[in-house]
Amino acid sequence: MNKLIVILITISLSGCLSQNKLAKVCAERFPIKEEIKEVLVIDTLLTQGDTIVVHFKDSSLPFICPPSKTITKTKEVKITAENTAKTHLLNQEHQKEIIKLNDECDIQVKSLNAELKKQNKEIDKLNEKLESVKKFKHRFYLLLSGIILYFVLKFGLKRLMSSF
Repeated sequence: MNKLIVILITISLSGCLSQNKLAKVCAERFPIKEEIKEVLVIDTLLTQGDTIVVHFKDSSLPFICPPSKTITKTKEVKITAENTAKTHLLNQEHQKEIIKLNDECDIQVKSLNAELKKQNKEIDKLNEKLESVKKFKHRFYLLLSGIILYFVLKFGLKRLMSSF
């Protein structure tokens, strides 16, 4: 009994960590990922104009139209810091949502499979009934052709015998 009380006291006291210790544990487990991307792209374009010669009465002057221009493009440096603890929590929440959606999909798939089995059984019953009707139809035509053949032979032979 005394050992149980001592164990419970040590567990409850060890759960009371100071904020510094808790922050240190969190910082070690979920460090901030700093990512610095220095993307400095400088594009320089030189545009040269066309030379146009303008003639006057006494002389001619060459002009460059439009004048030369230098166009410079630069991109900024991006510095990002990722909060891995927040990312970890978001991933866990998304995993829970995905599991929930998968469970719902599994339930729907099971219900649709059960409905499919019912429909397949009904189709099998209808196919059996169709086969039965086909057999009955075949037997009916055989019986009908037998009756017709009987009467043809009976009356046909009497007419042949009576004509001789």
